[in-house]
Amino acid sequence: MSSDIYRIHQKEKNNILTMSWLNSILVYLFLFYPLVGYISRSRYGIWPAQILMVLTLPLFVLNNPIKFKFSHSLKYLALFVLYVAAQLIILGKSAAVADYKSFLTMLFLYLILANTNISKALMKDIQSISLFIIISATLVIAYQYLVNPLFLFNYIDYDVRDILIRRPMSYFGWSGTVSGGYSMPAFSAIVISEALKSNKKTKAIIVYVVGVIFSILCLSRYVMLSMLIVGSLFYLHTPEKRAFISKGASFLAYTMIVIVLVLMASSAIGVNMSDIVQNRVFEGGEEFENTSAYTRVFAFELFNQVFWEKPIFGTGGRQTEQLADLRAGRTSQIHVGWLSLFFYFGVVGAFFYIMFTVNLLKELYVTAQNTNFWGSYVAFLTYFFSVMTTGVYFDISVAGYVVAFAVHCHYKRTSRAAAVMVKPDTAVAA
Repeated sequence: MSSDIYRIHQKEKNNILTMSWLNSILVYLFLFYPLVGYISRSRYGIWPAQILMVLTLPLFVLNNPIKFKFSHSLKYLALFVLYVAAQLIILGKSAAVADYKSFLTMLFLYLILANTNISKALMKDIQSISLFIIISATLVIAYQYLVNPLFLFNYIDYDVRDILIRRPMSYFGWSGTVSGGYSMPAFSAIVISEALKSNKKTKAIIVYVVGVIFSILCLSRYVMLSMLIVGSLFYLHTPEKRAFISKGASFLAYTMIVIVLVLMASSAIGVNMSDIVQNRVFEGGEEFENTSAYTRVFAFELFNQVFWEKPIFGTGGRQTEQLADLRAGRTSQIHVGWLSLFFYFGVVGAFFYIMFTVNLLKELYVTAQNTNFWGSYVAFLTYFFSVMTTGVYFDISVAGYVVAFAVHCHYKRTSRAAAVMVKPDTAVAA
């Protein structure tokens, strides 16, 4: 009898190890996502997201989803996906089909990772490859900005004639429009947090400086904002025993060091920082109606005019004729993400998605407190604030976020294991 139990246990253990190895393919896919995108898009004409869809479904089935554990955040994500499916069935709007496929893939992906044992070997690879991505992507975007804007440019999906007015994407253009803007701050948070956790402050500062330079050269304010949020890691990793004023002074010192290093590095490679600040950040010389700031203000006007037509259930994930007439070429969409969420999915859908986001941040925060790894929490915090300034990007199957979530799952599992080991000692002491 005992031998049979042992064999069953070993079989289950081997199955878990096999599935963990297969699931790690998903993490490696996202670590090399731009490269995969370059090959798949330039040679075969397919997006890497399509490859992800093909991989995720069979892996989801092989993982025996009946045994999956749903966190509170993933329960709300599942409800949101079911809601979008109901919209698709009831409204029959073809525009929502692509959204539903991406949301379903996102749900399967995050469920798989949440129920996977992320190995220490994979964690080491995540750190080393993430560091390589940060450095190489910044070198590429610097070359695009200073020398050749067509270098590694995605000529298939973006018009070459517009390259001079487009913002440089480094090599992330091959994996999606916002891939670099979302992923670089997330990768930076992962590496910086691990460095600070290991007391490697010099490495953390250098990585942060490189990440800030990337955010400046990509000319996107939401990326600059995200990197400012990543800077909070230097405060979060300051020992709790130090007084608030002392922690604040340390954070201010780190900030000043970073500013000086960024200015020196930018000057050394020939970047005109004053020009970027004046013409891009503050949009000097432009009439207000031609600025990006106006599109954000105009978003509230648009929202107030179109939302009340279908406030409860939304439009089914599509733009309406009324919205198209009102924006009249002044903006491509409601350019505040959270407002777009309410417009497209209504109060009901927005409730499910916001509850997913809030609970995810809460779970990440708890894990960060227990393990002193704040990288994943800060990575997703950048998303929360980015959606306030960008458009309709609610699919977080983005390289940086997926990898950050995988790291969170590793630390969450190790913190639980440590808590279980402590319990017997606590009981004896009692």
